[in-house]
Amino acid sequence: MKKFLKGLVLVGLMLVMLFALTGCGNKLVATKEEEEDGMKYKERTEFTFKKDEVTKIKITYKMENADDAKKMESTMHAAFAMMDSFSDEDVDYEITRKGKKVTMKVEGEATKLISESLGDNKEEIKESLEEQDYKVK
Repeated sequence: MKKFLKGLVLVGLMLVMLFALTGCGNKLVATKEEEEDGMKYKERTEFTFKKDEVTKIKITYKMENADDAKKMESTMHAAFAMMDSFSDEDVDYEITRKGKKVTMKVEGEATKLISESLGDNKEEIKESLEEQDYKVK
């Protein structure tokens, strides 16, 4: 009976570890509060994975005021224009602003450019984000 219980506990621990390592799905969500260049904001970054590769990135910034949101939107457009000029393929991105919220969605080649700076797989990206003080789920 004790061997059975130990085996059951071991299988349970293995399942918990499997879910913890794989994220129990294909998404990784990182959040952080930041102050940069006098702008305070909350950032939420969502990575979507397929076969341990990033296929989509969605970043949402909640700024303290609408003027800061306009500045962030402008900065993001400039950064992607520069990234687009260095890429052989079109950079597939969308930036939207509603009041104090700025959202950026990236797919295709741009996801590789962004995610490669963080790591080669989901676990490396998670560790890199945690090193940068993000709360990662």
